Amino acid sequence: MSAKQVNWPRSKHSYVDLSDGRRLHVVEHLPFSGLATTTAPAAATSEAKPPVVFESGLGLSRLLWANVAHLLAKAGYRTISYDRSGLGRSPAATERSLEALVADLEQVVRAYAPQGAIIVGHSYGGIMARLLTARQPQLVKALVLVDPSSEFVGAQIGPLGKRLEALFDSAITFSRDLKLLPIFLMAAGYKHLPVRLQQKVRVEDVSDAALKARRQENKGYYPALAKLREQPLPHPQVPVEILLASSSPESEWFKAHSEYASKLPDAHLWQASTSSHMVPLLKPQEVALAVKQADARRSA
Repeated sequence: MSAKQVNWPRSKHSYVDLSDGRRLHVVEHLPFSGLATTTAPAAATSEAKPPVVFESGLGLSRLLWANVAHLLAKAGYRTISYDRSGLGRSPAATERSLEALVADLEQVVRAYAPQGAIIVGHSYGGIMARLLTARQPQLVKALVLVDPSSEFVGAQIGPLGKRLEALFDSAITFSRDLKLLPIFLMAAGYKHLPVRLQQKVRVEDVSDAALKARRQENKGYYPALAKLREQPLPHPQVPVEILLASSSPESEWFKAHSEYASKLPDAHLWQASTSSHMVPLLKPQEVALAVKQADARRSA
């Protein structure tokens, strides 16, 4: 998709006030067919299609979803993306446990999609989406998990997980000190965003607050997965689309997700046409298709 040369849907920037006094920056993209409407958060108006709420991966802001939101707006969906505390334009917080992150996600959904939404989670955001579904199933109409983290992949838990955590922290420090992070982000896929959004990435996603939030989330990541392995979540009872980055069917990554999908009552697992973890940036059309497929199964 040539995102730089298309008209974009109207976006609405606002903040949701949390119970502890923090605020989260939220962006709604309105469907092309409904640009004349101005809905407020928690609006009671009925929608032809369920709203879509995005949850980004570890240390990533709302900007990850910009191209996906554009495609879904063209298809008639209202989408909601937001910045977790310390990321993007949301003020920082000290508590970054998985439980705290999911509590924030719940408040966003209650404020902008009180009748429920399709929840789309990338990487660690997929874990958050699953935990929200387990805690508040009435808020989740369907799940789309985009190359999601998994507590059943050995490399993500145990001693190796701790070593990976340390390597991640060192990489952040190295990138910041050499001012390489903007280059890495563009190479990872943000270069496919419109130029004006690339400029936001270069400012918001490399700020000191964002780097600190990324470290804090990383610190809680591996312990959260280990806990989920010991205390499994109930299986979601809604349609689940699992879109993996392309990998060998013999890989531990694919096998773990395939086994998980086989245990769900209504799951569809497929592979994207990229091996990159950053599927929302490189293959936004495939993420949008996954949302449409989940919605179709929900409505069947």
